Amino acid sequence: MKIFFKTLWLLSYLIFIIIAIMPLSEWWTVGYKKNYEEYAFGLINENPWFYETPELYSKVMLIEGIILTILISLSISFAIKKNYNKSNIFLMLFLFTI
Repeated sequence: MKIFFKTLWLLSYLIFIIIAIMPLSEWWTVGYKKNYEEYAFGLINENPWFYETPELYSKVMLIEGIILTILISLSISFAIKKNYNKSNIFLMLFLFTI
């Protein structure tokens, strides 16, 4: 039973790491490589507010990626140190940030 929970814990953290990296990938594509031909920027089709310009979108994605990466890193580090209370707090903050 312990192996099941450890495997479930590992898989959930891997999924959360992928979710934390996705905004950084968007920032890299739009903000750094300037490859935004496929994106519909501007206030059309009821897009969210951060789709107004490519620069604003890349800044929002960078900030979101940094925050998510910090939260998941702290959660994993506290889980490795077996301080599960702090790990759960940062994991919940991560989930609320998503």
